[in-house]
Amino acid sequence: MKAQIEVTKSGLARRLGISHTRVAQLVLRGLPTKASGKIDLAAALKWVDKNSPVKSKVLHAAARRGESPAAEASAPPDLESLDIFLRNLAGGKYPSQAEAERARTTALAGLRILEYQRKAGALIPLDEATAVFFECSRNIRDTLLNWPGTVAPLIAADLDLPAGRVAEVLEAHVRTLLAALGEPAFNAPPGTRT
Repeated sequence: MKAQIEVTKSGLARRLGISHTRVAQLVLRGLPTKASGKIDLAAALKWVDKNSPVKSKVLHAAARRGESPAAEASAPPDLESLDIFLRNLAGGKYPSQAEAERARTTALAGLRILEYQRKAGALIPLDEATAVFFECSRNIRDTLLNWPGTVAPLIAADLDLPAGRVAEVLEAHVRTLLAALGEPAFNAPPGTRT
């Protein structure tokens, strides 16, 4: 059984060679969509084949690629095909010119999307994220280490126990907790306190 390929409206628009607005119009006319807003590609292609004047565009685009719309529905997503392409290339298997061009186009589109997301503030560089994560983790650790000294006198007063002994017990448990959590698995970036 083939896995369902779900696409967004803009993804379907690219595959059909039509505008996003046209896909939205097709949805209003009854193009089936999932509750998540995604569209089952195979079901969408069948629906378009039966119900829409877009059919001729789909068939024309598929014919240019030398495939049928049904074959496109079973095609792997672009990132998977790029990964396969790169593994084959590394293994000395050279694809056809068409496959190489498709992989190149996919890679360039991916880079443009990442650049757009970075400029829009949706992505941050890994070293910046690592530094922020490291600093937050360090602050949590410091807070936990200081916590016994802050609450030990209050607990001791409530239980009528010596404050020093309560602080020792709490500190031992906090250190056990921190040891169980372990050290960060990455090196601290330059400029962070250790």
